[in-house]
Amino acid sequence: MLFFMSNTKNKILFFCTFPPPNTGQTIGTKLTFECVNECIGTADKINIVDKNRLSRKSGDFSLSHLIKLLGHIFSLFTKTISNNYETVYVVFGSTKFSLIRDVFYTFIIKTFSKAKLIAQLHSGNYGDNFQNGLSKRIFPWLLSRVDVLIFSSPMLNRIGDKIPASRTAYLPNMISSDIICTDEEIKEKMERKSRKSHFDIFYISNMIAEKGYSDLVKAAELFKKTDPENDFTVHLVGGWPSQKIRADFESELVTGNMENNVKIYGSVVDRKMLKDFFLLADVFVLPTYYPIEAQPYSIIEALNAATPVISTYHASIPDLIQNDSNGFLVQPKDTVAIAAALQKLTDREKWMKTAVTARESYKSNYDQPVIIPKIKHIFLGSAPY
Repeated sequence: MLFFMSNTKNKILFFCTFPPPNTGQTIGTKLTFECVNECIGTADKINIVDKNRLSRKSGDFSLSHLIKLLGHIFSLFTKTISNNYETVYVVFGSTKFSLIRDVFYTFIIKTFSKAKLIAQLHSGNYGDNFQNGLSKRIFPWLLSRVDVLIFSSPMLNRIGDKIPASRTAYLPNMISSDIICTDEEIKEKMERKSRKSHFDIFYISNMIAEKGYSDLVKAAELFKKTDPENDFTVHLVGGWPSQKIRADFESELVTGNMENNVKIYGSVVDRKMLKDFFLLADVFVLPTYYPIEAQPYSIIEALNAATPVISTYHASIPDLIQNDSNGFLVQPKDTVAIAAALQKLTDREKWMKTAVTARESYKSNYDQPVIIPKIKHIFLGSAPY
């Protein structure tokens, strides 16, 4: 990872989830942890990951996870009283259960140490679930104990009236070095795509219904019917909640006569393979309306690979995609609009212009040299951020 080294040695503890599984939250935490270790100072970690997270709906109760979490909180307590941490980094959740969890360990951190508490948000609906009952009473207490609260984008800050701007930071997501494309790789892609007629459409995310993978396939059916000459493949990459859901979906492909146009990979953890997917892609489609969507890493990874993006007016995605510039934005579940955007990008001249703009938007806003100084300032600097 291309980080800027520092001689500063802070004692920092990360109390949050790390991969696996690979989600936006766990990948983001891993990247921040690596950055802090390389350019700020030695960091410890307590990994509180729930490895069964993808098989449960967000907010569902799990007794086994609760028991494991209590063990992690005990580890937090012992580490806090035995180490003189200067900073503790956590990730706050958006469900009522996670609020109680976050209050519990925030109390430990702020009671048994003098550490600065940095909390990051990887959900797009933070605060929405804390408007009544017990959560409404304890939510202000939690915010009052946070030294820095990090949002991926101002579009995701729904609680600006509850926490001062002086304790608020905005940090766009950063992607890892193993998936960043070189200028030479981009040049080769553009030359190859200028000669190629087959159209490769990629969806790379967990196979959660609200992420919109089914909408993409329905749009592809329209794309196929509108112009039978369209030669394309829809590549679906991501882990499934269950084999039954996958089997049912595959049956639907046969019913819709799409089984020859759709390729299903399942979960892919090989980062080189994912990078190759983005370099192969003509377009990346994420028609998400996922309630806790924030700033999808996959979209930034696609822009990095000079891949036009089709996504939705949802969460902070309009910060990433400028309609008809580096991609297209559609309303959630609008399969007709997705199909129309796909058709526009089959024009190679239009595709080339959009692809170049996609790469430029990545380099200007989300490349490591842009993001790393912001991370350093959050951990080492003073507010405002």
